[in-house]
Amino acid sequence: MMSLLGTQRALDDQNFKWRVMGASLNHSSGFANMTVAQGKYFALTTILSPQIPDMTMVAFVAMDPTISAAIVTTEDGTVDTSAVTDADIQRVVAARWALVGNKYKTDPLAPPVATSP
Repeated sequence: MMSLLGTQRALDDQNFKWRVMGASLNHSSGFANMTVAQGKYFALTTILSPQIPDMTMVAFVAMDPTISAAIVTTEDGTVDTSAVTDADIQRVVAARWALVGNKYKTDPLAPPVATSP
């Protein structure tokens, strides 16, 4: 059963965020084969800033029914995401890549556009 508290608390769990970031970084390694520009821009942004999580992706992973059901919270609000498998995290990251990638409208490697004073 999906846990609403567990889903929300996972967003604060550093280990959970690191695991999503790791799955995102692994998925980003295929950026050269990505055909949708926004997905490629998301991948390049992830590679350029691997320690900054995309919280939209973290939220999508946390709210996946299989993952949410594996998140345990205690009465005092402590969260344990250790039962969430890496395979499930990677599955959601791959499935939601294009949707989250829609946020990334510019190529992070493009030279800056000059503005006139």
